[in-house]
Amino acid sequence: MARQNLLLSLREGPTLTLRQQPGGSYRISVRTAKGVDACAIARRLGGGGHSRAAGCELLGNLENAKNAILAEVEAELDAPQEEA
Repeated sequence: MARQNLLLSLREGPTLTLRQQPGGSYRISVRTAKGVDACAIARRLGGGGHSRAAGCELLGNLENAKNAILAEVEAELDAPQEEA
């Protein structure tokens, strides 16, 4: 069976890649522009990283992984932003 992968580039937010691993989990990479904290997004799902590049790994199918990361992106975009 072929692995499932997905690339999402959101107009108002980060670029996300979801890559299926051999065991069936999904490794998610989050890349952001200034003003959106990639680490905060990944940390909510058990991952981590840096403010503009972070990641996490999720169990389940592609649709569930996509929905989980998109929900966290939306929560981060809706969160009050700190002034620089």
